[in-house]
Amino acid sequence: LWSLHPILVFKFVVNCRHLPSLAVPETTNEKYLWRKIFDRNPLFIVLSDKLETKRYIAQQCPALRTAKVLWQGNDIHDAPTHVLNSPGFLKANHASGFNLRLGAGEQDLEDLHRLTSKWLGVRYHRRHGEWGYADVKPRLFVEEDLEVGASEQLTDFTVYAYGDRITHIAVMHGHKTNNVKVARFDGRGNRLARPLAGARKVLGKDQHGHDIVASVIPESYRLPPGFEQMLSYSRQLTKGCDHLRVDFIWNGQAFYLTEITIYSMAGYIEYDDEHLFEQMGSSWDLRESWFLQTPQSGWRKLYARWLSDRL
Repeated sequence: LWSLHPILVFKFVVNCRHLPSLAVPETTNEKYLWRKIFDRNPLFIVLSDKLETKRYIAQQCPALRTAKVLWQGNDIHDAPTHVLNSPGFLKANHASGFNLRLGAGEQDLEDLHRLTSKWLGVRYHRRHGEWGYADVKPRLFVEEDLEVGASEQLTDFTVYAYGDRITHIAVMHGHKTNNVKVARFDGRGNRLARPLAGARKVLGKDQHGHDIVASVIPESYRLPPGFEQMLSYSRQLTKGCDHLRVDFIWNGQAFYLTEITIYSMAGYIEYDDEHLFEQMGSSWDLRESWFLQTPQSGWRKLYARWLSDRL
């Protein structure tokens, strides 16, 4: 397997600093790599497409809110002027990180055209072998800004679900800003140990070269009302699947689903909490995966039988 997938193995070693066990993966990151190579669940294609995900959510959980799509198309020149000049988010459906906040006021259409043309030209799945993105047809869309009319600061919730099991919820204030505050809770809403060694941690650089600094949400913080329903939605959406990361935003009135992620952090998660990281790996049962639940053929059939006997 290493020789068949040298680029993926090399990127894994660079990011995780050890050779992966691929035949019988054990850690969370090894299981993400195994998923990239073996698991061809058709649902992954739907969930890798941000627009198709909204349609899927509407079918599976009609009461669960998602941000409204104000426009979608293949050319930014076709977008209505009033949509581009109003608060919202310009995004691409086929990749992670392709988004731009639109403020009130006139936008430079040619700058937007140059930016979105680059977005549409990227084949995102090639970067880290994230197979689910491969068949997503690139498309642009503008989404409403959930901060408009919010009664309090937006809070991001990242739920790590494994079938009906939830290892933890990552809570973030100021997500994607240079001053992020974070905390973690278990699947019952109990706060876990402080997630950072020390009070502050530099996570990286923003687009302007400034440090992205994470600090801890104060101990006085309490999860908002209705978080149990958020977890119920996460379990419902993960039913029949071995693992999904389900993301939400709370705007003071309601939870909105923002994204379902197949390969969290491209499959290179690094946690300061080793016990939690081990718990994530042990909670992920590959016997529930599409690959092992669906009849395979050829050598994959033999491997699936061999792997099932060792899990």
